[in-house]
Amino acid sequence: MVINISKLISGRHDEVLDGIHSVVEACNGVPLKVICECHYLSESQMLNGCDLCIEAGAFWVKTGTGWAKTGATFDNVSLIKAHVGDAIGVKAAGGVRDLATVLGLYQRGVRRSGVGLKSGIKILELVYAVPGGILDISLPSREGDQGYHLNAENGY
Repeated sequence: MVINISKLISGRHDEVLDGIHSVVEACNGVPLKVICECHYLSESQMLNGCDLCIEAGAFWVKTGTGWAKTGATFDNVSLIKAHVGDAIGVKAAGGVRDLATVLGLYQRGVRRSGVGLKSGIKILELVYAVPGGILDISLPSREGDQGYHLNAENGY
């Protein structure tokens, strides 16, 4: 779901919380991602949005729909991850178009990225181009996360 940006910006946080919570309940246990569309928010509004997502029981906070000019910037992701810690997952979308960005976001705490088909193909071509067809990158991850272990031979 996309957070109600106008209510968030207007400081109508109780209404935003009620909206997110209603969707969490409707999901009946299915993990919910809430898109905050960071491009349109100040830092404090981003953090308020994250707090509301956590309080409502969302599973992921997402930086954007991918339609705004920005979203998944290193600064936005670093700010969000430093604020939420492990209380909620962070998904990046909006500007994720190459392997360097995917890995940079991962290093900053992102565990899911929204990548378009064209960009996804280019990223996988880079992964497959590694001598021997293997790219095995072990980066710090939160407990239980397998991290990035990309292996062209076995598909994961």
